[in-house]
Amino acid sequence: MPRLPKRTWTREGIKAEIRDRGITLEALSKSWGYSPKAVTHTLSRPWPAIEARIAEFLGIPATELWPERYRADGSPAGAAGNYAARRPETQAAA
Repeated sequence: MPRLPKRTWTREGIKAEIRDRGITLEALSKSWGYSPKAVTHTLSRPWPAIEARIAEFLGIPATELWPERYRADGSPAGAAGNYAARRPETQAAA
């Protein structure tokens, strides 16, 4: 039996999936202690910390939601991928 291709996620598709689970983008952002627009911003700009939370909430890997933002090994690509290394709390934990 042929494999079905992976779904291609769009910004609107991710927003709809979140809303279908009974929560607004703003409420989801606030529930994580971020500004009300954090999830909205992440849908158009890389923010690995929020991408990981959205992926966990939806039960879909971040690499599947935003394949263009991740390397083959699953690490964030581009300048945003270096963000976690610059955060003081991640340096203290190391």
